[in-house]
Amino acid sequence: KVTDETKLPAPSAVWDSLSDMWLKGTLLEVVWTSVSRGLLGFLLALAIGTPLGLLVARVKFVRAAIGPILQGLQSLPSVAWVPPAVLWFGLNDAMMYTVILLGAVPSIANGLVSGIDQIPPLFLRAGRTLGATGLQGAR
Repeated sequence: KVTDETKLPAPSAVWDSLSDMWLKGTLLEVVWTSVSRGLLGFLLALAIGTPLGLLVARVKFVRAAIGPILQGLQSLPSVAWVPPAVLWFGLNDAMMYTVILLGAVPSIANGLVSGIDQIPPLFLRAGRTLGATGLQGAR
């Protein structure tokens, strides 16, 4: 009885709801909804973060402009984006994907930038000599 039952249900109420959904056969559907949102959000973050990371790693003025913003966003916990996302979008899929993207894109982009920065310059020159440019050079 910490607060209103609708805001924070008792563990027994959560267990009862869980067992009811299992008996009705809807539990796996509810779990799949959450898992599919997470997977789709991560795939979107990968599709956005990879080109962004490559761009930041290879173009100096983009690194100067966007690099500090990416580092700042990465240090902010994803859960901090939930209240603004709820205010902006309401409780729907757009809010969920916004929180996932704002949490994952900076991490993916910064990880890619760090990985590319750690490639020895000799390897980069050898790759260019062998004809690897653009995405081939990054790969």
